[in-house]
Amino acid sequence: MNENLDLGDIRRDLENMRAELQAQISEAEENSRAGTINPDRTDLAHSYDFGQRRSALIDRLADQLNLVENAIKRLEQGTYGKCTNCGRDISPGRLKAMPQASLCIHCQEQLERRS
Repeated sequence: MNENLDLGDIRRDLENMRAELQAQISEAEENSRAGTINPDRTDLAHSYDFGQRRSALIDRLADQLNLVENAIKRLEQGTYGKCTNCGRDISPGRLKAMPQASLCIHCQEQLERRS
């Protein structure tokens, strides 16, 4: 792995990201449980649509949380900064911008082209 990275700073950034994502998920779940349903059809349709969007938001936050937790595990295992696909070093700039990144830019671009 590239020696230009301060793993202590990265760990703190990842832990802060994890705490923020956990708080956002908790808040979204609490808001979902707190919603009241009005029997009016229009309100029910609106409530259903809103619930679907909130559920999608929670799913996206959970996916992000999973990426962050996996990055923390890679730090603990000593594999942080290596692409999980090809094994090459992930550039320090990419890791500073996205500390949860698990793929080098080349592998990420290939993944996005296939999607």
